[in-house]
Amino acid sequence: DLTTLGNGTISVNATSTDVAGNVSVAATPTSFVLDTTAPVAPVVALVAGADLATAAEATAGAVTVTAEVGSTVSVTFTGVAGIVTKTLTGTGAPQTVALDAAVGDLTTLGDGTITVSATATDVAGNTGAAGTTSFILDTIAQAAPTLVVSAATANATANEAMAGAVTVIADVGSTISVTFTDGINSVIKTLNNATGLPQAVVLSAGDLAILGNGVITVNAIATGLAGNPSAQSTANFILDTAAPVVPTLVVSAATASATAAEALAGAVTVTAEVGAAVSVTFIGLLGSFTKPTFTGTGLPQAVSLTQAELSALGANGTINVSATTVDVAGNPGQTASTSFIIDTIAPVAPAVAVVAGADIATATEATNGAVTVTAETGSTVSVTFTGVAGSVIKTLTGNAAAQTVALAAGDLATLGDGTISVSATSTDVAGN
Repeated sequence: DLTTLGNGTISVNATSTDVAGNVSVAATPTSFVLDTTAPVAPVVALVAGADLATAAEATAGAVTVTAEVGSTVSVTFTGVAGIVTKTLTGTGAPQTVALDAAVGDLTTLGDGTITVSATATDVAGNTGAAGTTSFILDTIAQAAPTLVVSAATANATANEAMAGAVTVIADVGSTISVTFTDGINSVIKTLNNATGLPQAVVLSAGDLAILGNGVITVNAIATGLAGNPSAQSTANFILDTAAPVVPTLVVSAATASATAAEALAGAVTVTAEVGAAVSVTFIGLLGSFTKPTFTGTGLPQAVSLTQAELSALGANGTINVSATTVDVAGNPGQTASTSFIIDTIAPVAPAVAVVAGADIATATEATNGAVTVTAETGSTVSVTFTGVAGSVIKTLTGNAAAQTVALAAGDLATLGDGTISVSATSTDVAGN
């Protein structure tokens, strides 16, 4: 009969015939709609990007369902922990089907693969085939990444920063966003598909110019495959791309020509940047050597020599000195240089002579100079006259020629008449 009638409006008319064969008047006609066709299976689709859905995406609606207008749609979510069913009325257009965290939908389902099936029942009560899809639910936040600044890069040079002063470790497959900031300017680096092992975060020369020297704060956030962000991790390092100040080498006037004693005590001082590693090299006539590295203090530091080092340089002559520094970040500085003369040989004894005819000297001859002294050029000569009554000392500068040493009238009274002994010593410019 249904096949004969077909779907659509069915008109119904009724008459009755009694046993005698009399036919009644027709009853008032009526009608109904015959619908024997099940509705088309709903179209179940994932919202773009929701194949890996966070809690926020699932509660906003990770799935859309398109079903026959007026049909009652039953959408069943099946997870690893349980089942959740949502009901809606078809409109013929896509409708998002949201899960409700407040009533425990996400907890009921549990994280993992969620299978979604939807059936539509039309107004006649015919239920169609199911439409299906699936997605992965991930409601767990990523673990915070681990930021590591090694001791070697706590003060980082440009080269160290461009090689990676900081390493980061995050969950496998996550995306890591690393922000470097000097408090004003920032540089953001992104590492895709984390390995779960330490990964260096490198900066470019342009990045370094943006950040500038000083304390750099590093923040890192890892985002999982589903889009769940982690808590932020933080570390710091000092960026130092500038070479240290050129050290200052000073040879004092007193040590420009240095005795052995002065060289052993330190004929040269060096002033270098605080914390910098200082290397000082001496080059003499016979050889050279570099003193063990020491740390700059920002103040003058004497660089002393040992007797063995003096011997290695050569006993006398010009000593060239150079100093280089490397700051705490590892930046090498420019070289400073100076020189001094080392003189460890005592000058020849002065030649003291009596002027002709002055072996028995009058007052006039003594005040004109009864004695001459010849001493090394530049040396300081001390001439001592010792008489029966006292002593008198005269000082002059040697010039390698005979110089008369005159006494004053008062000196004669101090010495008194009689034999006058005269001695002279010379001290060279080095102090020997």
